[in-house]
Amino acid sequence: MSSPVRPSLSLSLSLSLSLLVALCFLMKESPVEPDEPLLDHEQPVGAVSHHDSPSSPDSIPGGEAKHFLGQLPLTFVENRGQWEGSARFLARCHGVDIALSPLGIAWLLTEATEESDSRSVSFGLEFDGARPDAQIVGEDRLPGTHNFLYGPEPESWQTAVPGFARVVYQDLYPGIDLHVYDGGAVAEYDLVVEPGASADSIEIRSRGMGELHLDDSGALVGSFEGREIVHSPPIAWAVTSEGVREDVQCTYRLLGEGRFGFEVGEMSQNVTLFIDPVFMRFNSLQWSTFLGGSALDIAHDLAVAQSGPRAGEVTVVGETTSPRTTFPRTPNGQQPVLFGQSGGTDIFVARLVPAGSALVYATYIGSTGPDPTVCDEAAFAVDLTIDPLLAEPDPDTVAIITGFAENNSLQCAFPTTNGAWDRCANKAGDDAYVLALAPSGAALIYSSYLGGEFFDRGLDVKAIPTSPQTPLEAVVVGWTDGGNTIGTACGGFGVPATFPIRPIPAPPGILGPAQPTYGGATPGLGSDGFVSHFVMAGAGGGGTDLRYSTYLGGETDDRCTAVVVNPDAGLPAPEVVVVGATSSTGFPTRPGAFAPFSFGGLDAFVSRIQFGGNGIIDLRASTYLGGTDDDGALGVVLHDSGAFQLVTVVGETQSSDFATVASSFDTTHNGGRDGFATRFNSTLSTISAGWSTYLGGSNDDVIFDVAIVPGSTTKVNVCGETASSNFPVGPFGMVSPTPWDSTFNGAVDAFAVRFNGTGQPSCGTFLGSDGTERARGISPDGAANIVVAGETTSTGFPTTAGSLQVNYRGGTSDGFVTKFRIAALGQ
Repeated sequence: MSSPVRPSLSLSLSLSLSLLVALCFLMKESPVEPDEPLLDHEQPVGAVSHHDSPSSPDSIPGGEAKHFLGQLPLTFVENRGQWEGSARFLARCHGVDIALSPLGIAWLLTEATEESDSRSVSFGLEFDGARPDAQIVGEDRLPGTHNFLYGPEPESWQTAVPGFARVVYQDLYPGIDLHVYDGGAVAEYDLVVEPGASADSIEIRSRGMGELHLDDSGALVGSFEGREIVHSPPIAWAVTSEGVREDVQCTYRLLGEGRFGFEVGEMSQNVTLFIDPVFMRFNSLQWSTFLGGSALDIAHDLAVAQSGPRAGEVTVVGETTSPRTTFPRTPNGQQPVLFGQSGGTDIFVARLVPAGSALVYATYIGSTGPDPTVCDEAAFAVDLTIDPLLAEPDPDTVAIITGFAENNSLQCAFPTTNGAWDRCANKAGDDAYVLALAPSGAALIYSSYLGGEFFDRGLDVKAIPTSPQTPLEAVVVGWTDGGNTIGTACGGFGVPATFPIRPIPAPPGILGPAQPTYGGATPGLGSDGFVSHFVMAGAGGGGTDLRYSTYLGGETDDRCTAVVVNPDAGLPAPEVVVVGATSSTGFPTRPGAFAPFSFGGLDAFVSRIQFGGNGIIDLRASTYLGGTDDDGALGVVLHDSGAFQLVTVVGETQSSDFATVASSFDTTHNGGRDGFATRFNSTLSTISAGWSTYLGGSNDDVIFDVAIVPGSTTKVNVCGETASSNFPVGPFGMVSPTPWDSTFNGAVDAFAVRFNGTGQPSCGTFLGSDGTERARGISPDGAANIVVAGETTSTGFPTTAGSLQVNYRGGTSDGFVTKFRIAALGQ
C-alpha cells in the first residue's frame, strides 16, 4: 500500500487517510454540497469555526482553499503568505480542505444546518513527541503554478506559487520522516523509519474522533459524527539490504486519550520495515437531485461526457407526462412544450452541469397529430459522441437516443429529419427510432423511424467512432414482432413493412445478413431481436443510411437488450457484443460456445457480431447463459485486458442452478429474482475464474446496468433495484467501507455495487426512501465517481442542497440523478 520512497530512505510505515476524509460525507442526514464554500466567506482569511468536539490544530487556513484547489490528482500548494496561519501546504480532496502544519494534519469542511446557514467541522491528527521544527518540504513538483491576487495591494499578492504531488516532514521523529501524498484518489501518508530508528517513538493523537478501542479482529475503531471509523489490522513486513522480504507481526497499541501507536514483533537487524494498517476507503454522496414534474417521470438511462469542454456533464433520457409548468425544462429546447398533454408520454432529454445544480438544456420530444394525448413515446437509451460534420460549438456532446414511438393507426407523427432512412410510421403499433440531438438541445441532427408492420422497440444504442468529415454512425438493438405486409407509401422508402434487413439483396457471392429472415413462427405473436447499424448522413434514398441490419433470434421470443462496441474493431468493419433474453431452443449459437443449447425457460444470451466492409454480417461467437428457470441479460461491457478481451454481462435470474462458477462471491440462489454478473473470454467459450455470481437477497433483485471503473481494465460498477432488506451492500470484509446507506429503506430500493477484478464485491450502498426506487442507468464521470439515474416514488428520496431539484413534485413518480463517490481499497 505504501508508495515508493526516496532511495536513501529505508523503513516505511504506511497509513492511508482515506476514511478520515470520507467521514465528512458519511452524514447522509445533511449531505455536503461539494461546490459550496468550506468556511463562511464573511470570515477573515485563515479563520476557523470549530466544532464542539476537540478541534484540529489551530491556525489552519480556511475556505479560501476551495478557490484554487482542484480535484484529482491531489495538488499540495505551498503557503507563501497568501493564507494566514501556520499551514505550510494546502490541498483539496473531494470537497475537504487538507492543511499541513508543524502541529499536524487537519481536515476542514462546512455543512448546512437547520439552525444556521452552515457550520464548520474539523478533525485531525497530531504527532505527539514529534519535533516541532521538522522541515516541511514539497517534492515531485507538478506542472503549472498558482496565483493569489488577494486584496488591493500588489505587494501582498503571491504569484507563480508551485504545487507538489508529495509533502515530506523531514526527521519528524528521530530517524523518521512523514510523507503525505495522493494515494490514488485519496490522501495518504507514510511514516518512513530508517534503520536504527524505533517505531515505538511514534504516537498519533486523533482529534475529533472520540476514544479509540480495538475490536475482536484487532481493528482500531473510533467515531466521528456518530459514524464508526475502522482501521483494519496492520500488515507488516521487513526487507533486508539484499532485498529479502520477511513477514513481521504488528498490532495497534492503545496509548489512551485518543492516542495510538504500533507494537512490532521480532525481526532481523538493519532491515526496512513496512507497516500498513489499511484504512478503508469510502462511499459518499456528491450530489443528488429529483428530475420530474407533477405527473409521471422515469429516467431510463444516462451518459456522462468523459472528456472535452463538456466533461462531467450528465445527459439523462426517459419519458414524462408532466406539463411544462412543472417539468424542469429550458426554453431553448428542441420542443419546449409537452405534446402528449394528459395521457400520452413524451420523451425527455435533460443535460445537467457537472455539479448537478443546473440544466444545460432540457427538452421534450414527441408526436403531433389529431389526438396526441394517445401518442406514447419513450427514450430507453442514450450515448454521447462527436459529430465530425457539426459546425456548432462543443460537438463532442451530441446525444444519440433510441426508444419507441407509438403509431396508433398512423395518427401520431413523430418528428423525423429530411433524408432520414424512414420518415413514416409503419402501420399501427410501436416503431423504434434513432435520433441525434444537437449539443444545444435545440435541434435534431438526425431522426428516423426503424420498424415493421407490428411492434418494434429500440432498447440500447452505442455510437461508433468515426473519422473527420464522416457522418455519425451508431448501432441500435431491440426487438421486433416482424411482419410481412406492405406498409405506408414511405415505409422504408417503399420497402415492404417487414422489419428492414440490410443488405438485401446481398451482393453476389456475399453472405449478407447473419439472419435475413424472421425467426418467430408467427409475426405479431413472437419476437426477434434486431441489430441495426445506422449511418446518420441524412442522405436517405436507396437505403444508404441503414448500412447493416439483421434479425437475431430463434423460433419463439427473443429480445436484444444491450450492446457495446468493440473499440479495437474500427470502420468499415465495426464489431459489437449484444446481450438479451430468449425462450427459443433454436437461438443461433456458434461452435465452441460456453452453452450451445438452451438451459430451459427464458435464457440470457451473449452474441458477438462483426459488420464486414464487404456486406457480410458475421456472427462470430454466440452462447446461451442461464439455468432451468427464467434468466435475462440487461447490460454488457467489453474490457481490453492486454492481448485479449473480456465480456462482462449483468442481468436477472430466477434459476437456482444458474451457471455460477467456483470461488464466485455467491453461488447460491437467494430467493425470487437475483441479479447476476458473469464474465466471459473473447470467444464466449469460457467463464473467467470467480466471475459468475448471484447478487441479491431473499426477495426480488435486478441488475439493470454495468459500467467499467475508470482507469481499470477489470473492475466494474453495477446498479439496479432490490426488494431485499438483506441485499449485500457491504462492508465486504475489513478493507471494505461502510455503505453510504446500509439500511433498506422501503418497498424497493435502488443500489450501486462495485466488483473488483476477481469478481468479488468491494463496496456498495442502498439508495432510496420509503417508496420505490430503481437505478436504471450507471456511468462514470470521467474521474473516480459514478452517476446513477432512475425513478423514485419517495418524497423523502435523498437529495443535496443546491442541486437542481431538491423536492418531489408529485405524480406517479419522479426521475432522479445521483452522483456517488463509491470506492474501496485499491479501487
